[in-house]
Amino acid sequence: MSQATMTQSMRLPGSGEIYAFSVYFSVSHICEKARWALYYLYIPYELVSLAPGLHSVWASRCGLTSTTLPTLEIDGIYTQGAGDIIDWVEQRTSTLRRLTPENDASEVRALEQRFGESIGFHTRRMFYSEALLEYPATVKPRFLAGLSILSRLFTQLMWPVIRKGMIRGMELGPKQG
Repeated sequence: MSQATMTQSMRLPGSGEIYAFSVYFSVSHICEKARWALYYLYIPYELVSLAPGLHSVWASRCGLTSTTLPTLEIDGIYTQGAGDIIDWVEQRTSTLRRLTPENDASEVRALEQRFGESIGFHTRRMFYSEALLEYPATVKPRFLAGLSILSRLFTQLMWPVIRKGMIRGMELGPKQG
């Protein structure tokens, strides 16, 4: 992240000054889930959009062992995955708004994991199979949304490689679309 980005201080309820950044793909229902949660819980954040492929470089530079997005970075602490981001924020805020009912938290986590593995996984494969195989020119601008000039240039130049890598990495094909 740039120095300009790093200088915007934000305050979470019940804590000292911190910097909050949500690193995400612009084409991701999982990233949107985390963004909606931050918005709902009145958590100020700055979105930092990364291009597929560059997110791996970024994660490595941050010392992360996983390239999972979304990633929330607050004061040098990284939390990855929408569910973990929601848990992390809810544990550290004094807001009365909650996404996870306190009495049924373990049941909610189990359902969330089950839906993520069954419905979410297959929904993502179905969407990307159709988008990347049948409409790559239509989905490409969505990946470019919010990127820096250099990241946009990288994505434009590397789009055929990025597209093939995503198709191979997610095992996409006509049967999933």
